[in-house]
Amino acid sequence: MDLISIIVPVYNVENYLERCINSLLNQTYKNLEIILIDDGSTDNSGCICDKYASKFENIIVYHKKNGGLSSARNYGLDRIGNNIKYIAFVDSDDFLHPRMYEILYNDLIKYECDIAVCNIYKTYTTKNNEYISEKVTILNSNEYLNNYFDDFYRSNVVWNKLYKKECIQNLRFKEGKIYEDIFYSPQVVCNTNKIVINESKLYYYYQRRGSILNGSSNINGWNDFFEASEALVKVAINTKNEIFIMKSVDYYLGILLNRCLDLYHEDKNKYANYKVKYNRAVKKYILKLKKWKTILVYSLFYININIYMAFIRIKKSI
Repeated sequence: MDLISIIVPVYNVENYLERCINSLLNQTYKNLEIILIDDGSTDNSGCICDKYASKFENIIVYHKKNGGLSSARNYGLDRIGNNIKYIAFVDSDDFLHPRMYEILYNDLIKYECDIAVCNIYKTYTTKNNEYISEKVTILNSNEYLNNYFDDFYRSNVVWNKLYKKECIQNLRFKEGKIYEDIFYSPQVVCNTNKIVINESKLYYYYQRRGSILNGSSNINGWNDFFEASEALVKVAINTKNEIFIMKSVDYYLGILLNRCLDLYHEDKNKYANYKVKYNRAVKKYILKLKKWKTILVYSLFYININIYMAFIRIKKSI
């Protein structure tokens, strides 16, 4: 059995951390190295990490100054041993199905892939959702990128995956930003040959107030989101994969347009700021879309919101 290293950033999650660690210790795949990165927690999280490390030889704890999720993940990546062949990430307020790494590891070996992906189960409780599927899909990197937006959430996050070390060992998360996975995940795919997707729901994504994403409705959160989405477009352009490029641009322009529409009646000043961002994005990327109907829609909003709204009303009435 190959050794899998699991990087777990920890920050002020004392109410959830033991559940997360226990779900790792209870994995049916036993050859695991669990790296807990205490990212400057101010609650009891650091002490919980030390308690587990004193009891279990396969748990390693590092305490560092707070730098954010990306900083903690990078800190863990920088300390991966040469004997490690596979790497995974887990968020410390989530938990796992007991067979998650057994299934993902077996998929990697059986299908000779570089990344194994499982499905996600969003939960508001501590109960497991027993959903194991026999359905798997094998895709090369281009095929995976073509389908990237079919389930953008599952494709984009890093914690529902098992990676061969060589796919990610030279890549690092962008620090000081949220939505860091949008920056990171497509670059990893470009380093791979084959990906296996297992439809089993093995990763339990716990929905809690106060998490980074659930608390990111501020202006910095939006700016990071749009910056990450544009970075995705730039990665797509470098791949020269026309389908992925078109879908990435459509996604980026679409979220900018929808943000403008949300702000139009709420806050004219913010609307004006985002309209400037939208107009710049249209000038840079719209010709990458290829399809004239899509280009028309984004162009009408670029020209004038009232013309766009009139077009939408006519379209709906036909």
